[in-house]
Amino acid sequence: MTATSQPTEKTREAGHQSSSRRKPTYSVEAFNQDHTVRIEVPGVLREDISLSLEQNILTVRAKRRALTPPGARVLHSELRPHDYELRLRLSPEVDSDRLSAALHDGILTVHLPQRATESPRQIAVR
Repeated sequence: MTATSQPTEKTREAGHQSSSRRKPTYSVEAFNQDHTVRIEVPGVLREDISLSLEQNILTVRAKRRALTPPGARVLHSELRPHDYELRLRLSPEVDSDRLSAALHDGILTVHLPQRATESPRQIAVR
């Protein structure tokens, strides 16, 4: 998979981030043949996250809305609404039909299953 700037065999960061969007912190982990990307998106609601895959590039976009309740007067706040964007180039070995994502406690987990490899087999002659 990838670290921020070191491309590896499974995935790597694609392109530059837009100046109006923040790149979230993330990690990539390998479990047997499959990989998982964990992305920090604190304060983001499930409906404010979108994932898309085009030409082996996974794009994750998330939007953190204003956290002030209606009618409240803000006395001090360092919590600002902002957008996140992360683009990762996936290996062709990733099975795009089986990608899945889940959000729990501000961490978006994207499961990247690998395509099954065919093992050699014997063919009987009749």
